[in-house]
Amino acid sequence: SGQGSVQTAELMAKAYYEQHGMYVGSVVFPGSRSKSTPVVEYLKVSSRSNAAISVNYEPSEVMVFWDGLLRVVEKAAHPVVTEAISRLTRGLLLVNSASAPADLLPLPFNFEGTLETVDATEIARRRLKRNPPPVGITLLGANLAITHSLDLDGVLRLVRERFPGAVGEANAAAAQEAHERVQVLEGVVSGPRQAYTPLGPKPPEALPEWYP
Repeated sequence: SGQGSVQTAELMAKAYYEQHGMYVGSVVFPGSRSKSTPVVEYLKVSSRSNAAISVNYEPSEVMVFWDGLLRVVEKAAHPVVTEAISRLTRGLLLVNSASAPADLLPLPFNFEGTLETVDATEIARRRLKRNPPPVGITLLGANLAITHSLDLDGVLRLVRERFPGAVGEANAAAAQEAHERVQVLEGVVSGPRQAYTPLGPKPPEALPEWYP
């Protein structure tokens, strides 16, 4: 908590609606304290209204706001964190880390896809003059450098609207810098290193036709 995950998901949801006319659904699982406890934010985007609020069994992207959470997954030290990250078996994993993507391998769960890293903490601390800094918007800039799922300029406009004045300009500058500095490693195949049993419901054998 305190890293900006809720605001980041809100910005993404609004951008997907404005830029693509998509339906969005967002759920947050906050920690028990206002800061320093794990928060998991789920965002689902769909062209179908009912699909956007359904369970997301197979996320396509995960953003990890602190690379220490990978050690939490490795030790299964926090079931909610382990659940949220380990559900990503194929897709895009973005980690806030000063390390290069290859230095994070092997990952502590089964994963195939693209691994990205960016030192969002350093960028956000320098740009926002806060310690610890909220890194969510900075990570969003890095995410869009690879996915191209949203127009960066449009997202930065929303950032400035959400945080008028100097705060918005600093966040926009941090997102732009992360967009330019993100490190990417494609074709990653990692795991298994531990058995993983989902906490949530297992996907049914036959998903409904409207499920994306």
